[in-house]
Amino acid sequence: MSTDVLAGGWAKALGGDRKQFNMFIEKMMDGFAYHKIVVDKAGKPIDYVFLEVNHAFEKMTDLKRESIIGKKVTEVLIGIEKDPADWIGIYGKVALTGEPVQFENHAEPLGKWYNVSAYCPEKGYFVALFEDISERKKAEETLKETEKQLRVIVENSVDGINMLDLKTGKYVFMSPAQVKLTGFTAEEINNISVQEAYDRTHPDDREITIAQQKKVAAGETVSEPVEYRWKVKSGEYRWFSDSRKLVYDDQGQAIAMVGITRDITERKKAEEEVARIASFPLLNPNPILEVGFDGNITYSNPAAKTNFADLETLRLAHPLLSDWQNVVKAFEGKSSGTFNREVKVCKHWYYQEFFLVPNTQRIRIYTMNISERKKAEEALRLSEDHYRTLFSSIGEGFELMELIFDENKAVYDLRYLEVNDTYEKQTGLKAKDVVGKTVKELFPKIERMWIEVFDKVIKTGLPTRLEDYHQDTNRYYSAYYFPFGKKEVGVLFNDITEEKKAEKSIARQAQLIDLSPDAIIVRKLDGAIIFWSKGAEKLYGLTKEEAIGHDINSLLKTEFPQPLEKILKTLKVDGKWSGEIVHTCKNGDKLVVQSFWLAKFGADGKIFEMLESNVDITQRIELQAKLEESAIRVEEYANQMEELANTRAAQLRDAERLAAIGATAGMVGHDIRNPLQAITGDIFLAKTDLIALPESEEKKCIQESLSEIEKNVDYINKIVADLQDFARPLKPNVEETDLKLVIDELLKKNGLPENVKVSVKVESDARKVVADSTFINRIMYNLVTNAVQAMPRGGKLTIHSFKEAKDVLITVKDTGVGIPEAVKGKLFTPMFTTKSKGQGFGLAVIKRMTESLGGTVSFESQEGKGTTFIVRLPSKS
Repeated sequence: MSTDVLAGGWAKALGGDRKQFNMFIEKMMDGFAYHKIVVDKAGKPIDYVFLEVNHAFEKMTDLKRESIIGKKVTEVLIGIEKDPADWIGIYGKVALTGEPVQFENHAEPLGKWYNVSAYCPEKGYFVALFEDISERKKAEETLKETEKQLRVIVENSVDGINMLDLKTGKYVFMSPAQVKLTGFTAEEINNISVQEAYDRTHPDDREITIAQQKKVAAGETVSEPVEYRWKVKSGEYRWFSDSRKLVYDDQGQAIAMVGITRDITERKKAEEEVARIASFPLLNPNPILEVGFDGNITYSNPAAKTNFADLETLRLAHPLLSDWQNVVKAFEGKSSGTFNREVKVCKHWYYQEFFLVPNTQRIRIYTMNISERKKAEEALRLSEDHYRTLFSSIGEGFELMELIFDENKAVYDLRYLEVNDTYEKQTGLKAKDVVGKTVKELFPKIERMWIEVFDKVIKTGLPTRLEDYHQDTNRYYSAYYFPFGKKEVGVLFNDITEEKKAEKSIARQAQLIDLSPDAIIVRKLDGAIIFWSKGAEKLYGLTKEEAIGHDINSLLKTEFPQPLEKILKTLKVDGKWSGEIVHTCKNGDKLVVQSFWLAKFGADGKIFEMLESNVDITQRIELQAKLEESAIRVEEYANQMEELANTRAAQLRDAERLAAIGATAGMVGHDIRNPLQAITGDIFLAKTDLIALPESEEKKCIQESLSEIEKNVDYINKIVADLQDFARPLKPNVEETDLKLVIDELLKKNGLPENVKVSVKVESDARKVVADSTFINRIMYNLVTNAVQAMPRGGKLTIHSFKEAKDVLITVKDTGVGIPEAVKGKLFTPMFTTKSKGQGFGLAVIKRMTESLGGTVSFESQEGKGTTFIVRLPSKS
């Protein structure tokens, strides 16, 4: 059947001729395409050929008439055999049986949605009318998202959206755009009667809206928007494009009707203006020419004169008309007709429409520069290629599956429609080997349960995420299923076989973790426990079953040292946190634990998991408390001794002072050293217990506290020793003594503050003396102690031993505060001291011991510049 025959049939129906037919299809807003079916030897449709299309079809498909007329669809649309709607099969049925069809189709090669109506004018041929519903489909897909997302989209949509409750006949929702378009709120609309709403529709458009409502009420899909005028609240008639769709419940009953309204008043005005301008060629901004079959220009509008000033030579020189004879040939023998084309001249593209002026031999030519549009089309093509490249190279495998239903409308198999490159890499299967085949053909062992997942996704319209094990490939996959159409489901998946192996490895590691005595816990950021070690079971008395899934802070009644929000902030910045927290066990006991948290971050930079390790330090805390108590006791004993010494000192103001000192020394030996011995024992036990504890800041602090206690005990012992040495008769045990060994041992044992630098020099000929080594040690200890105390802000300590004549001199020099002139004469007097703490026996004891060894002690001092003590002893005989 030729195009002329088709036109004749349409022209007859229109009561006119071929010209009316051409004008009719060119004015259609829907795309028009006329085809011939191609069948194989068995009569099965395998392709179809384009015979005619209109301008609207070209515009909405971006397929140009001259590039497709006479060609097969598989030549024009590469990949049409993968199209989910199976166009060839559907159109073949229309062309061969004469049964018209109407359906919505996602044309994958074109990347658009169409509402298609197809019918058969004669066996073997079919006509298809297309409405581009891509934008509406995008909106519908968007409305399938979650309610929150739907609200956001609806609230911000420029199109009006409303929902009518069919049971009550009331509007239950109107978007802000709907209210803005009509001026009426849902409450106001509900108070308008049906008759009043009908009266607000323009009289010329009432039948159209009634027909739409009847179709929707009958449950039909009304894919084509109805355009009508309606009187808004202000009283103005405005043009609206209205689409309506029913919403069904789980039982398939229609419960609501959703309407999408768009204000097209401005568009209608523009169309009217375009029609008005088209009817007045003089006002048309595009060049318009009328040229006779002989090539002579018979008419040109002002725009043509502006664009083509040299009209006389136009037909010979202008490339747009260089093939004029071919143009004439297309209209010879016809009373009317039209065709259009796109041509490129130099670097510019032009769109031309040729109309045969009825019953004349003149052709009217409309010309439009479409270079910018061509650039946009090329940019769009590159963009589409770019996104297809991205689709092919995404890290997740993708497969588009078509559901195959049995006679009971139950899914019994699936067919592969499309896969991407990652699918091929992850499965080892090539696209050419799977596309078009069913799952049961490729994977005979597939479980029925897996197919039912697709059925559920289509019926509910909700996406689903699952983990699958494929026996055919022996691999694990994590898959995300989502609806892609009426009977298509898209699947994004990752091969997680290695992750599963890692989970098994982790399970083995968990067994090793269970050998640790510490409580090791893995939990989510919200506190939900996902791993509970044997150590945790033992520490808290809770089994894994009692702990996993619960919030750890609620379960153990956690008491934090600072607000949890502050701890989480530190964790997010540093990735870790440690501190002491209090937990309550199952039996009600409270434990102090040293807790260490380690964060695990996801690809989005947010914490999704935490490792927590807890060590019971309750006994250590109790031990620390006891040590602090012992330190207090030591201080109390020191204060008591000082008070007692002060009391005894007061009693020595008369002639009985030496007797009082003796009595005091005896009391000190009995009353002070006994409790000191007990304290020394406590310190030893504490140090022993500390050895078993793990290294930590708390352990370090306790060790420092013990050192301070030991220093205080040594200080008390010094006071006791000074007092007793001063009171008792001295009987030195004279023997050869090595001064260097005594000094080195003294400094090693007692140490010096970090801000005091020491210099020791013992001349070789002054190293040995004949003296009591214990006395020498006491003398040097007191002198060094005094020198350090004289330098509270630090300084330099110099110890020098050298030979002078037959004696050995030992000098102890500091850079301290010096000795005031007023007290120099009283310096060796018993019980005289310039210090806030001390009894004044130190220098007196030094003097007595030095003299008992046959030596002397003296000093040199300058206030503010330091002091030097000189001990002179007999050298080795």
